[in-house]
Amino acid sequence: MTRFPHRALALPILVSLVLACAAPVSTQQVGRLVGRVKDVDGIAIKGATVKAVRPEAMPAEFMVTTDEKGRWGMLGLQAGDWLVSVEAPGDESAKVNLRVSVLRTNPDVDVTLVGAAVRGALDGVDAKLLQADLDAASALMIDQKWDEAIVAYKAILTKAPALTMTHIAIGSACRGKKDYDGAMAAYQEILKSHPDHQKTLLELGRTAREKGDTAAAVQYLEKAVSVDAGSDLAGEARTILAQIKTQ
Repeated sequence: MTRFPHRALALPILVSLVLACAAPVSTQQVGRLVGRVKDVDGIAIKGATVKAVRPEAMPAEFMVTTDEKGRWGMLGLQAGDWLVSVEAPGDESAKVNLRVSVLRTNPDVDVTLVGAAVRGALDGVDAKLLQADLDAASALMIDQKWDEAIVAYKAILTKAPALTMTHIAIGSACRGKKDYDGAMAAYQEILKSHPDHQKTLLELGRTAREKGDTAAAVQYLEKAVSVDAGSDLAGEARTILAQIKTQ
């Protein structure tokens, strides 16, 4: 009878065991979060600390910092409820509760922080309460509860009319529910006091395009480029203009 060396038998068995143990890891699904941190004027905050915590998860905590454009991202989160907190020197901290999915793309987590400069400009406004209101409104946006988000942001404007950039969030919520006229009206409120606000012009161009008004879209986008041709916003406007020309 032919005998095979034990070593020859051990190799395929070992390979089978390794593959069997590795299979669950390779098919494990994880969630991803991305977002942006900005101040109430819509300006990106660099170096803000973003932390996501879920005690029962493994790992239970993720922490990143924002880049020069206020952007951040996390990969590897388990499905479930997470608490995302954001802190930056000189600003009020923000906290948002959200549910992370591993089966679909999670909505962007955009957070607005109330800074020291703004606190000084808003006489009679409680900065901590204002930050809490902004957190609640952000959570509604993340959950795509557009009507409730609009009500929340309008309430913020009633308390703090100086926060004109809140109209950008209202415009985004209107676009979320395809109310393009409402979105454009919100953006126009910003142009009344800031006629060359590049971000607003870009959003007006996007909204006009979504509405089907190509001529207006081109007008707004070209003006956005003319404000500061070297900015990232101008680059986005040029990309959309190129797309319109190829349609």
